[in-house]
Amino acid sequence: MKKILGVLLAVCLMATTILSGCSEITVTKTKTGELDADQTINLLGNQFSSLDPSAVNDVDSFTTLSHVNECLFREAVVNGENSIVLAGASKMDVSADGTVYTFTIRDNKWSDGKSVSAKDYEFSWKRLINPENAFDYMHFLDSIKGVPEFIAGTCKLEDVGIKALDDKTLQLTLTKPIDGFEKRLIFCCLSPQREDKFNELGEQYGVGTEYAKMVYNGPFVISEYQKEAKIVYTKNEQYWDAANIKITKAVCPIVNEPATIFQMFQAKQFDAMGASNKDLISQLANIAKSGDIYHITGSQASTFFYVFNFKNKYLANVNVRKALSLAINREEMLKVLWDRFIPAYGMVPSGLLVGDKNFRSNVDEPLKQVMTENKDPKAVLMEGLKELNITDPSTVTITLYSSKATTNTKAQTEYAQKQWQDKLGIKIDIKFALDTNTYYSDRAEGNFDLITGGWGSDYNDVFSMLEFLRSDNPNNDGKYNNPRFDELVNNALYEPDPDKRMSNFKEAEELLIAKDFALAPYYYSDVQSYAHKYLNNISYPVFTGRISFRDAFISGKN
Repeated sequence: MKKILGVLLAVCLMATTILSGCSEITVTKTKTGELDADQTINLLGNQFSSLDPSAVNDVDSFTTLSHVNECLFREAVVNGENSIVLAGASKMDVSADGTVYTFTIRDNKWSDGKSVSAKDYEFSWKRLINPENAFDYMHFLDSIKGVPEFIAGTCKLEDVGIKALDDKTLQLTLTKPIDGFEKRLIFCCLSPQREDKFNELGEQYGVGTEYAKMVYNGPFVISEYQKEAKIVYTKNEQYWDAANIKITKAVCPIVNEPATIFQMFQAKQFDAMGASNKDLISQLANIAKSGDIYHITGSQASTFFYVFNFKNKYLANVNVRKALSLAINREEMLKVLWDRFIPAYGMVPSGLLVGDKNFRSNVDEPLKQVMTENKDPKAVLMEGLKELNITDPSTVTITLYSSKATTNTKAQTEYAQKQWQDKLGIKIDIKFALDTNTYYSDRAEGNFDLITGGWGSDYNDVFSMLEFLRSDNPNNDGKYNNPRFDELVNNALYEPDPDKRMSNFKEAEELLIAKDFALAPYYYSDVQSYAHKYLNNISYPVFTGRISFRDAFISGKN
């Protein structure tokens, strides 16, 4: 899925959410009322890295794109359950053998009035897989015929199974049938793109400062943007379902400090907010009990972890990585810092499916057994240092890199620093990124020793939580490389037997977390969000961004 900042800020709690059964959380007013004349919504903003659907790889950018772009399918709440529904496509036909998908493109227009065409999808998807571009999600469409071969240079682009048969017909041909392939087609990187706009803007394509020159096919457009300060969305009158879009403007200041966000929420300068500070959670919970605001809770399809850079001379040693993972007291950390979240002893959060089975309900978290068998993390560390011909752990210095310095990021990194130094006797330095874009850039380029990180699933399959750690995946920031892990995950892509897929994923997760210690997971995320009662139908998608106001409306604010 998409990269997430390593420390969950208040902004992050307006976030991708998954409940048991993969239900979507929706704020719904219990009594009906007239719509306010002013349908302006005020929400916490997020800093995106790019507006180029092919180039983005982080949840902040996906959130922005989910407001302004639309894929063949989108997430929606249907009878209280999270579902995918036709969006950019009005019809899907699948061949009898399950390998050919034919889509009828919906009558829709770009924000400049030009019709959305099947060729816009073909152009976008073929940009994504072009190895010359080296996009992080280049391998996302590997299941389509010819894509792996084209990336490897052994197949021509015209032979890839992505074809616009005419302006209204897009045809995809898979190498082998995949149950529920359409679930992947909600992914923001698969938004259509206009070739003429790409050619017109050149190197400025997708650059945030050029937001007014971009075109959008979703329910909103970006009408104002100030980096690290504010983003404003306005209704796209050209959108095919514009008649049912009630919000006319979304004003989204980018604020980092929880106390400031809380003050703005109390003053109704924010209509909704998340809480990542346990003092604020307590205050907001009391307000919710009074009936003045909604309290929205749930778990997420995302896991937060520390990434080890295998190029670091210390972290290249498996016992050093193992000791760092074992030394984290997850329950204590969550209690002290937030009094929330779910301790993580695996990579896959609850709710993600293999076939129709919840993976986490059927597979024990692999790190629990390792922690039972290894009560002394320092003894494990000394084994690793002995292999490195080091006898004094105090001579070892590792830098922990985190996202931008805030009250929350400082609290978490300093807590981790103290735990590792006290339990292992090594020195941990702390470094903060200058801004969000720098954090993501340094993470992608491997400019770190040890970094806070997070990952959320792109669609409802365990494959999406593991495949980004394959050795050839650009999102594999620590450069983990185990051929057996690659084999297990790759085999699971096409395996039709759910039980065999479950077994493959189980072994792959065990290798990752409890044998190779490529990552040190510490929590699965949850949601603690709040909204004023006048805000209706705000929703928290499972896979396609932090928050959706597509179906929202304001009633009774003033």
